[in-house]
Amino acid sequence: MVKTSAVHSKPFSMLGKQDSLPPLPVPPLQQTMDKYLLAIKPLVDEEDFDYTKDLVEDFLKPGGDGELLHNKLLQRAKTEKNWVRPSLCL
Repeated sequence: MVKTSAVHSKPFSMLGKQDSLPPLPVPPLQQTMDKYLLAIKPLVDEEDFDYTKDLVEDFLKPGGDGELLHNKLLQRAKTEKNWVRPSLCL
């Protein structure tokens, strides 16, 4: 019979190493929108997908909402270690 000794260690903390991780990069807006379209394509019919694709193209126009919001996100990433986490006052 083999005896094992109990190892006493600290409980595992899922966020215990959070501070040692590098910050997440902000992905390019075009990449994000491409992934969005890939994700929804199997979920909607062709007509709805075409409509959504048109909305995405409008969102991506230079000087449009997408560019504005993406620039705000890039600025937030410069000051926040975790830009993904919601803030109470944006």
